[in-house]
Amino acid sequence: MTRPHEPGPMPQKGRRMPAEQVTVAMLLGSTREGRFSRTVADWFTTRAAPRGDIELDRIDLAELPLPTVHQAPVVSGEYAAPEVRAFAQRIEVADGFVIITPEYNHGYPTALKLAIDSVNPEWHAKPVGFVSYGGVPSTVIAHLCWPASGPNSPCAANSANTWTSPAALARVT
Repeated sequence: MTRPHEPGPMPQKGRRMPAEQVTVAMLLGSTREGRFSRTVADWFTTRAAPRGDIELDRIDLAELPLPTVHQAPVVSGEYAAPEVRAFAQRIEVADGFVIITPEYNHGYPTALKLAIDSVNPEWHAKPVGFVSYGGVPSTVIAHLCWPASGPNSPCAANSANTWTSPAALARVT
């Protein structure tokens, strides 16, 4: 007799179970000159690339022209600025997110806050993981989990770790 919560078959050592391709939007949270986030993003990419079941969409906030003056709060997903519409489209098609961010004075960068607040329904009900560096990573992750863990969005504090199973995005809750 099998139990309803019993895991499925395990892959043999060295083999992965087939999985669907998932799209993960990887946001680089720092926009400072000489920032380290590119190095960390490259590290994460090399860790994720061999899997074959993850397509990364690298969103570098330093290269994203989001307006700094916000439009009125939008819950419908209809945005006035074309830059916000383009960003919203990339977030919409993602199955989940990895946010790469430094810790600045026990918090996260303003550009990351701007990106999070620029769009709304596109984030809902999708898993998010974090790779943080500098300072005390758990502090910045705790700050980011609050906006990320609304009633429809799971939050996984994975500081300097990568997912290791094909169905990890579905399980990060």
